[in-house]
Amino acid sequence: MIYDEPFGAKVKFEGDNNFIATNRPAADANTRVDVKSKNITALLGYNLNKNVMIYAGPALQQLQADVHLRGLTYGPNSGYNNHFDDIAVGWVAGLSYAKPEMGILASLTYRSEVEHNATINEDVPLADIVFEGDYSHSNLGTITTPEPLNLNLQTGLNATTAVYAKVRYVPWSDFAFYPPVLKASTTAALGKGLPLVDYSEDQTSVELGVGKRLTPKLAISVSGLWDSGAGDPAPTLGPVNGYWGAGLAAKYNFNQKLAFSLGGRYMWFGDAKGELSSRQVVGEFEDNTGYIVGMKLSYKSK
Repeated sequence: MIYDEPFGAKVKFEGDNNFIATNRPAADANTRVDVKSKNITALLGYNLNKNVMIYAGPALQQLQADVHLRGLTYGPNSGYNNHFDDIAVGWVAGLSYAKPEMGILASLTYRSEVEHNATINEDVPLADIVFEGDYSHSNLGTITTPEPLNLNLQTGLNATTAVYAKVRYVPWSDFAFYPPVLKASTTAALGKGLPLVDYSEDQTSVELGVGKRLTPKLAISVSGLWDSGAGDPAPTLGPVNGYWGAGLAAKYNFNQKLAFSLGGRYMWFGDAKGELSSRQVVGEFEDNTGYIVGMKLSYKSK
């Protein structure tokens, strides 16, 4: 078994605490952030012996974002908008160990950085002041997603039941997104370009679960989740400090080669202080929750 990220993960954040802009119509009064990523990965494996396999392949990633900053919290940049939609290619490689007669499975998977050179559409109120409105709203910019590392372990309890552990590490402290116009206008106004979002710490997440095969083709699993988060204070665009969670998933094998997986997670986010990229703390976020739904279609050739 080779584990990889589910296809079609989506995360959405909406908030109005400390972000209400009294000088804007109600339909456009709240900070809104909608970020989506979709990944399609094709892996080719080679058996070094009956237990060990290496695998690698290309990964196609679509990254979309729609950002609207509103409220007195953002000062002269209340009214900022950012939108982009791009597809780029990275790669995946890993090593797996399997001993089916004992239900032992293990894999270590590395996913490369993916560099998106996208046309970024921005409306920047600060640029209207600094450049007197004379700037391009559509410019080429770069967004580089980080390189995660996944470790997956599984062992059988009996013929139909297994326990598993998944550990994921993401170096978010290396990530920062500098939209072109926002960077230029903050450089002109402050002498230093500020990012739209960045993180102070790397992230580690752990999942522990139990899987049960109900029929020869259908298996389900339940799991508990923990995530360290990527630092507190956290960016106002994602003001959480890790989470605890629970997951439920199912996998259906059409045959020995083709399978479909569907799963979901519900998360209780850790409380966090929200800060701007200037490091000014502007709010506290408590008692927030969220969910993720993913699916995967996999094909394995023996």
